[in-house]
Amino acid sequence: MKHPARYAAVAALILIIGVFYYRSIFFQFVGDDYYYLLRMEASSNIHEALKFLWQPTVLSVYFRPMAWLPYFTGYLVDPHVTVWFHFLSITLHIFNVLIVYFTARYLTGSGIVAFFAALIFGLHPINSEVVTFVAIFGDIAFTFFCLISLILFALFCAGNNVKAYLFSLIAYTLALLSKEAAAITPLLIIMTGVALYKLKGIRLKNPWAIAPYFAITAFYLILRPVSQLGILSLMPSPQKALKLVYYIRDLVIPFEVIPLKNFVYQNMPVASFLAVSLLALILSVWLFFKRFKEPMAYLPLIWIGLTLLIPLAIPFSPVRRHLYLPLVGYSIFLSYIVYAASKKKLLFISLLSVFLIAGGIETQRRNSLYEYAGDLVHSSLAQLKKEMPVINKNATVFLVGLPGTVDNTYVFWSSPEDKIRFVYKDMGLPAHCLSVINFRKENIPEARVRFLDNRSFTYELDTDLYDYIRPAGVNPAGEGWTKEGGGVEYNIAGKDKYGNINKMTFRFPGYLYPGKEYLILGWKEGAIKLLGTIKE
Repeated sequence: MKHPARYAAVAALILIIGVFYYRSIFFQFVGDDYYYLLRMEASSNIHEALKFLWQPTVLSVYFRPMAWLPYFTGYLVDPHVTVWFHFLSITLHIFNVLIVYFTARYLTGSGIVAFFAALIFGLHPINSEVVTFVAIFGDIAFTFFCLISLILFALFCAGNNVKAYLFSLIAYTLALLSKEAAAITPLLIIMTGVALYKLKGIRLKNPWAIAPYFAITAFYLILRPVSQLGILSLMPSPQKALKLVYYIRDLVIPFEVIPLKNFVYQNMPVASFLAVSLLALILSVWLFFKRFKEPMAYLPLIWIGLTLLIPLAIPFSPVRRHLYLPLVGYSIFLSYIVYAASKKKLLFISLLSVFLIAGGIETQRRNSLYEYAGDLVHSSLAQLKKEMPVINKNATVFLVGLPGTVDNTYVFWSSPEDKIRFVYKDMGLPAHCLSVINFRKENIPEARVRFLDNRSFTYELDTDLYDYIRPAGVNPAGEGWTKEGGGVEYNIAGKDKYGNINKMTFRFPGYLYPGKEYLILGWKEGAIKLLGTIKE
């Protein structure tokens, strides 16, 4: 057998990643999963499912046809077994791990550096969200197709292989159909050409071969049903600096530093702490480039910078799944730099083993949060259906204070309305979420509801740094009354010392249609309960 060490490394990687994520194939659904499940449930046959597969989703403004694949696979095989919904996510994640291994081995020439780079990528805690949350399949898929496109382009550069070039363009197209963040691929193609020349002396014979990647990007942005191009901004701002600090923290520190976080929130302005962190980051990069000048040291950093451009440009809060593609570069960078700096193989193994153990423990903790969240949603919806088998066709449902996220892990947030519609198998059920509760402990806090009259009520919660009310509106920090779905208005009536919301007032329109009733569902006694009914 040729290259037994490589086969052993591949087998070890598959085994280790499989052990870490094996349980996740049995996890129940959370978050946006129910958006997809509801529409798949409404399909009367496979043709309907395929129609949904290639339709743009109305979940925000995304066009990600490939994101439907896990749901299509699950409904095609057995819609009652979650294994088939999670199967593609875990399989592609393992493939991505192996791609990182072979890429790092080719670039560095070291099997041990490549093995640890692949382990870092495979076990890093940011992957819990990507691998265990089916709705995030687009991140795994676009990363896979992006990496395949780059590898095939490298083969084209090395041997002028036209077939590899054509398949590279196809892979890039599939990456775009997985997630729009793949639009960064043309810049990564240029970086691949530079890396091949700097590290291997391979020069791209025809620079115009890069042009079709940009043409595909332009064609995609023109033809996609809804374009986000207008809301992207690369202009520097304090918000982008804040996001960058969060992203770098999640990449570099594979575990929660709870004491430090508590100290900052209680004793120091967060903005000041982030400013100090950003300055420390800039100083670290400067010192690094003074020490390491070889291409293999700085090329992965360029990868990280390029792949963070789109996450920084979009006007949304930082989320861990945005780091899945940047993690490819960081994994290779960390393994190579520790190897180059430690000089001795035993020290290298020891240092990265500590990093992997800390990251692995955090990964298992976050996996257990997704397991808990899925079980909570599944059991709560089943209990609701049991206690309230049907909903009046003239009723509108309003959701108040359901468990939203536990330690930044989706429970009923987001798309809580689709979870209610899924239970009652009714895509047209009028449902509106007014607020959710973010919490850290598995002991879910319950708010106190008090009806002021037959049109309004207050919602109050004992809050702290982690347990607080999150409005569903687009202006949760605003003053005065904010209009929400269904014509309901809310007002933020109180905040705690951390600035978290602990009291809200909701009021319904002055005129209600005769015969129409408004059901207010909330969290009470560990389940979703009917808190009250408002009708004319």
